[in-house]
This record gives sequence, C-alpha cells and structure tokens, in this order.
Amino acid sequence: MFHGHLGFPFPDDNDIRLKKELGGGILNDAACYPIYASRMLFKEEPLDVVCRLKTDARFSVDVKADVFLYYSNGKTAYISSAFGAYFQSTYNLWGSKANLTVKRAYAVPKDRKTSIVIDAEDKISEISIEPADHFRLMLDNFCREIFRRQADGNSFELDLLNQARVLEAARISNQEERVVKLSHLPL
Repeated sequence: MFHGHLGFPFPDDNDIRLKKELGGGILNDAACYPIYASRMLFKEEPLDVVCRLKTDARFSVDVKADVFLYYSNGKTAYISSAFGAYFQSTYNLWGSKANLTVKRAYAVPKDRKTSIVIDAEDKISEISIEPADHFRLMLDNFCREIFRRQADGNSFELDLLNQARVLEAARISNQEERVVKLSHLPL
C-alpha cells in the first residue's frame, strides 16, 4: 500500500495555483506528484481511480484532493493533497516485509538532505540522501534522450499520456461521483 501526502499553506490570492483559467488547483499542482510516485514504485498503471475534490468557491479551483488508485494484485495507493494545510511532502510504502517512509519526497530544496526510514523485522534504519538538484537531474535525463538520442528506457511521451489519463480519471470520478476504470479512457 502506498500513502502519499503533499500539501502546504494556502497560496497568496494572486498565485498561479489559484488561476482556474491556467489549470490551477491542488490536483494539477501537488497531488500529481504522489500519484506519479505510486505509478513509478508499482511500475504499472492503476486499474481504477476514485477521487474527491473540494473546490474553493472564491477561486473555483480544487483546494483539497483525496485520490484512491487501485492497481493489480491488490496494490492500492491513497493520495491526499491540500492548500491550507501544514506542509507535508512524504510518502510511505507498506509492504509484506517492511515499511518504507521517505521523509521529504517532493519539492526537496537542492541544498537539503532527506532520508528514507526502513522498518523491517522490528528494526528501524535510516538511509541519508545527500542534497541534489532533482529538477536538474530530470531535465538532464530528458535532454540526453532528446539531443543525444541516448535512450534510457523511458518513454517520456507514453509516461506523460498515462499520467494525464490518471488525472483525467480523477476529475471524472469527482464530477460523476463514481469509480473510473482507466481502460475506459482513450490513450
């Protein structure tokens, strides 16, 4: 089971995150990170999506998102994101042999260490992760793929389409108050 949380205090009134016409809202801005992390860790796409969004009447954008993703073989992911919340940037992976927690998973400043806590067989260990500019690392990887034609096994286009499908399924689930099967959405 995957639990992912990304939330922070409410943005200023003029912040781009609150602009409906620009695709603002917590689902596009923050919930997308733990959604992606669950897809990456499970190495597959979810089968079903359930989502509930809370919309702010003043800005007409979603300010809270609770998303459930159902994967094959009983794997599940729960994602919670919110504006107007105490800052959280974590995920937890609870498996049959251990529990893993990433303390600062998303939006890690490039000069900040983070860590992974592993709880296995009643022993807790912590792995320190040295600071890194993760946005630059992702951009470098993308540029190698494009300019040098060095494939690293990623299909960026397919990955983006799959992420967009999950986010669209979440929006449909919220709007129609139902479970959305990803197999019913075009790729």
